Amino acid sequence: MVAPLPLVGDDGIVPKQRYITRAFLDAELDRLWSHVWQIACREEELAEVGSFVEYVIGDDSILVVRSAPTEVCAFHNACLHRGTRLATGTGRFPARGIHCPFHGWCYALEGSLADVPDRHEFGPLPADLRLTPVRAACWGGFVFVNMNPAAESLLEFLDPLPTLLAPYRLEEMRLRSYLSTILPANWKAVVDAFNEAYHVQRAHAQILPWTDDTSIAYEQFRTHAHYGRLPNARRKLAASPRLGRAPQAVDEGGILAALVAGLGGAFLKEERALVEELRSTPHPPGTDLLALFQRRRMELLAARGLDVSGFEPDQMTSADDV
Repeated sequence: MVAPLPLVGDDGIVPKQRYITRAFLDAELDRLWSHVWQIACREEELAEVGSFVEYVIGDDSILVVRSAPTEVCAFHNACLHRGTRLATGTGRFPARGIHCPFHGWCYALEGSLADVPDRHEFGPLPADLRLTPVRAACWGGFVFVNMNPAAESLLEFLDPLPTLLAPYRLEEMRLRSYLSTILPANWKAVVDAFNEAYHVQRAHAQILPWTDDTSIAYEQFRTHAHYGRLPNARRKLAASPRLGRAPQAVDEGGILAALVAGLGGAFLKEERALVEELRSTPHPPGTDLLALFQRRRMELLAARGLDVSGFEPDQMTSADDV
C-alpha cells in the first residue's frame, strides 16, 4: 500500500517531504504538470510559418510549431516510428515539413504524417496517423500548452487575469532579451519566494530607502493569486517605515532616482532622463513629484506611439507593485 502524499498537516505545517521527496515530484508530474496550462513561449518566437520552440517539463518534450500564419500547433516531440526526438531548442522547419532525424519520417507542420521512406515495406498504415497532439492556445502574446485534452479552456483557467491585465496590452509587447538559469532548489521554493514580500526587509534591504514594503495586500482568486499595494495605500515617494525616517527628511527626488536606477531595465532612456530633469528643476513647495513624474511619463510614452489610455496616471509607476 502506497503511503498518502504529505499535503498540509492538521497543525497547518507544510511537511518538508513536499520539497525533497521523489514521490512528491512524481506525483506533481503525474497530477499537476500534465494537466495544467503552462507558458511555452511568446508568439513572436514563432514569427514565421515553420518556426518552432521546444518546451520541456519534467520528462516531457513538447514541440510548439507555427503551422500557418494564424495558427500554432503543439505535439509530443516524438516520432511515431521509434520515438526519436524530432527537434531541440528553437529553429524553423522547411516548408516540406518536420523530418525525423533518425529514419526520415516526415510530418506536415500541423502534425499529420506526410511521407514514409520505403513506405511499401510497412504494409498498410492508418490514413490518419499524426503526431500526438498537445493543446495549444494563445493569450496576451504568450503561447500556452496543456497535455490534458479534457482540461478547461485557457481563458477559463486564466480567469480573472485577462480582465485585470488587459490595460497592459501584453500582446503588443515584444521580447528584448531573456535570461534562463537553473537553480539548485525545488521549484516551489522559488515560487514561494516570489509570491510574498515578507522577505524584502531582510533579503532586499538595499531597496528599503525607496519602497514601502509594509503596505502589501494579498488577494486569492479561484486558481491564481496576487499581491501588491493595499487598496487605500497612497502612492508616494517615501522610504520603508522600517527605517524610521522623519517625513521632513525625505528626499523625493533622490528616492525617485534610486527607484528608476534600481530598476533601470524597466524604464526607457528618456524616462531616466526625465527623472534628472525633474530633480534639477525648482518646484513650488508641496509639489507631488511622483504625480508629476507619472503625468510626464504618460506624455512621453504616448509621444512614442504607445497607447496608455487604459491607465490612470498613478498606475504608471509600478515598481512598488509585484
